[in-house]
Amino acid sequence: MTQKILYVCPRGDDSLDGSEPAVNGVHGPLKTLAEAMRRLAGMDWRKDGDACIVLRGGRHELSQPLILTPELCGTREWLRETSCDKIPINERRLRFESFPDEHPVISGARTITDWKLDTLRGRNVWVASISKFFVSGMICRQLFINGERRQRARWPKADFLRVRDIPGWAPADDPDRPAWTQGQDHFRFFAGDIKPWSNWQDAEIVFLQRWIESRTGLRNLDFHDNIALLDRPAKYSIIHDGADPEKPEGARFYVENVLEELCEPGEWVLDRKNGLLYYLPMPGETPDSVEALVPVLPHLVKIQGDREREAICVSFKGICFSHTEWSLPAGVAGSMQSSCETPGTVILDNAVDCEFQDCSFKSTVAFGLEMLNGSSDNRVERCVFEDLGAGGIKIWHGCRRNLVCDCEIRNGGRIFHSGAGILIGKSAGNRILRNRMHDLYQTGIAVGWVWGYKESESYGNIIEYNHVYDIGKDWLSDMGGIYLLGMAPGTRVRFNVIHDVRSAVYGGIGIYPDEGATDLLIEGNLVFDCRSFLVSQHFGWRNTIRENLLIDGDENQVALQRVESGRMAFIFERNILCYRNGMAFSGGYMNKTLDPATLDFRNNIYWPIGVDAQFMGMGFDAWRDAGSDAGSAVINKANASFTALREKILSGLEGVPGLDEALLKLRMKSAYE
Repeated sequence: MTQKILYVCPRGDDSLDGSEPAVNGVHGPLKTLAEAMRRLAGMDWRKDGDACIVLRGGRHELSQPLILTPELCGTREWLRETSCDKIPINERRLRFESFPDEHPVISGARTITDWKLDTLRGRNVWVASISKFFVSGMICRQLFINGERRQRARWPKADFLRVRDIPGWAPADDPDRPAWTQGQDHFRFFAGDIKPWSNWQDAEIVFLQRWIESRTGLRNLDFHDNIALLDRPAKYSIIHDGADPEKPEGARFYVENVLEELCEPGEWVLDRKNGLLYYLPMPGETPDSVEALVPVLPHLVKIQGDREREAICVSFKGICFSHTEWSLPAGVAGSMQSSCETPGTVILDNAVDCEFQDCSFKSTVAFGLEMLNGSSDNRVERCVFEDLGAGGIKIWHGCRRNLVCDCEIRNGGRIFHSGAGILIGKSAGNRILRNRMHDLYQTGIAVGWVWGYKESESYGNIIEYNHVYDIGKDWLSDMGGIYLLGMAPGTRVRFNVIHDVRSAVYGGIGIYPDEGATDLLIEGNLVFDCRSFLVSQHFGWRNTIRENLLIDGDENQVALQRVESGRMAFIFERNILCYRNGMAFSGGYMNKTLDPATLDFRNNIYWPIGVDAQFMGMGFDAWRDAGSDAGSAVINKANASFTALREKILSGLEGVPGLDEALLKLRMKSAYE
């Protein structure tokens, strides 16, 4: 099979023929991807074989997103063998590959080259006009200098401010008090927290609310009563920061793009009215020694099919996708969960059998990769997602059988803090295998998008051998290393390693089956060092939790938050719990007397160190006499060193993305002996 090859180089020329990687007369690389696609569209390349666009190293700046419709993508014929099965034949693929040993970047940024030197409040700053890069009203939230994300000037520099109260807001015992889901468009601040900044109209307030963030502008400021009027309501109430609506506490917040706070090297501010960007350079930086980039495109590549004709057989290998900019629609402050409304840098829409291998997605405004509307049988392998505005990968409603394996997702939530590392909506049959994700402000892997016991399309998802750690970072609440939602028959969560889940207020959970989570298998996972619980089920049905190694939850170890009489919540068997805080099992916020039919605990090992083995306030003997935990045992070693035990169990874990079944069982056996 032959292959049509076109070369593209940032230093190339669109008047050349694209046939060679270097200039040789009329032969040589094209300059732009757009021209390469135009050339391919005029060829009947599928007749002979694949087409490959080879990108030379450097930044390939797009003037607009690259849209790959079915007419531009690969093709496939089908050989029907029986009435119910068919086999693909004569496949033709459109390939995008990096030139050997080079690192091409597909970029949606523009370069600032016209810096002027100026002084601002006694400081030497650089100033440039960027209005020519943006459509009217667009917000610029990102600046990259020599490949590094720079911080918009922020107040306060570290930590957070807190909402004082909401003027006119009904007291907690008022039956007409609005629900916590209703956001406010004003609040009272503490004196000195918000100031009469010269550019307050350009400032953006970021509220941290339970499990999400809201971003709003300012409509007016009243310094007599210390009241701020917002340009849109926050997504949820900014007077409820915790889980208990009876104990309201103002949300934390910070303010960005404040001119008076432009005081630390590397910070910048945008004067939106005049389109001027002010930058306070780092030591040693000069205008002619830096590459300054501002992203302008909402996404870079879209593989776009439809219900009648899917876009198929497109491959990317060794390509970096960087630099996008996007804002929520007018009047919208945030997403209901997991930054679900934010787009991908690369979007697959009704796309089938596409693949990304050894690629990177970095310096984005939102998600790295997004799959939509029936995108199925796609593969993401050995890719790196880093410096993300939101999360890594979104596999959204209607998608099927996609694979994400051997990837790393890190440094996420830089703008939309609640973005999950991997977010799966109403989508079935996906496999999430051997990935490593860390340094995120909310959930690592989130699966499901139906609350309660309604029919769900999130079934048969396989979550295995992943390493999830360093998430939450004390910013947001109500999160899981792995979070599961709704009915999910056939979904397996096995052999994952989860640790260091640190929520701000509540709900820092290792494995978290939330509302209606049903028919799950949670098996062979290693979970340790979580802010709240190692495993906590809100409410659900017929789940099996077995052969997990659970070590050291800060509050309690395992929980069932809501007891539903007559409904078997979960089977808990052959697990090992080793801990020094709280109870082995807690009834959570809906603590009731358990109906024996709601839980089945059996054949577990409990190893409390420095505390008694407690189960919903009962000792182990009383717990067992009540009909629970047949075949289970408590190991009591008064002189046991918890630190030594942890080292024994966790030795060799650092840097390992997952543990295979044999190794996990060996460690469990060692802990028992």
